[in-house]
Amino acid sequence: MHPPPAFASTMHSSGFSLATVLLGGSGLFVLATLFFGTKGGYYDTDDYDGNGTAH
Repeated sequence: MHPPPAFASTMHSSGFSLATVLLGGSGLFVLATLFFGTKGGYYDTDDYDGNGTAH
């Protein structure tokens, strides 16, 4: 039986992979969405004279 290639052991020795980056990024995106979604802004103030529609 042959020993496993050297790169196979180095790929799994680091816990920082593309999956980790994507998982962390998606978590930050969800937190940012919740924060800015509940914060309100210009459209919730009296300065906005529109009726909330695009036209």
